[in-house]
Amino acid sequence: MWRGRYSAALAALVVAAFAAGGYAGWWLHGKMLRGKTVSTQARIEGLELRNFELSQMIDEQTVAALRSQVRDLQGQVMNQRMAIYGLQEIITPQEARAGLRIHSVNIEPGEEEQDYQLSLGLTQALLAKSGRARGHVELLLAGTLDGGDAELTLEEVSKRRTSRIEFNFASSTTLRADMTLPYRFEPSTIRVRVTPDPEEQNKFEREFPWALREPNT
Repeated sequence: MWRGRYSAALAALVVAAFAAGGYAGWWLHGKMLRGKTVSTQARIEGLELRNFELSQMIDEQTVAALRSQVRDLQGQVMNQRMAIYGLQEIITPQEARAGLRIHSVNIEPGEEEQDYQLSLGLTQALLAKSGRARGHVELLLAGTLDGGDAELTLEEVSKRRTSRIEFNFASSTTLRADMTLPYRFEPSTIRVRVTPDPEEQNKFEREFPWALREPNT
């Protein structure tokens, strides 16, 4: 009888040991699976982040390439327009009467989108008969806004909200204006009106194509 009880107890211990071992194995296996799941999830998140970064890089490269193409096309348009207008070397009768000449109009992009700097070169055409040239310049930008024709004055686009640019020089000068154009406005030409002071009847206008020039070119 004692042996029977001993055998039963021993059998119970063996079963308990196997059960404990099985539970320990199951717990260890579960821990390993959880660790592998966390590691896999972290790897997936890392891959998703890298994929997002690569897509951003691709977008930025695409935008940069498109901007470069736009600048090239704008340069070609400038050359064609200047060939058609032929304005850089012509002195009109109105300019001759005013004793002034517009010898250059340059437009450069600013630091921010839609920002531009206009440089306008003026020269006295009749130095022998003239003293200092005084007066003011007005600008009118023509183009399209939302697909329709539109015209904007200097006051509407100037950062200083000024309606005209004053000048007072002896031989030549360069007038500048910082402008911010409305979004969706596509400029095509700039009309420059020069009004001498005091002989306002000798004012004249010239129309130039809107053509960007890259800085330091």
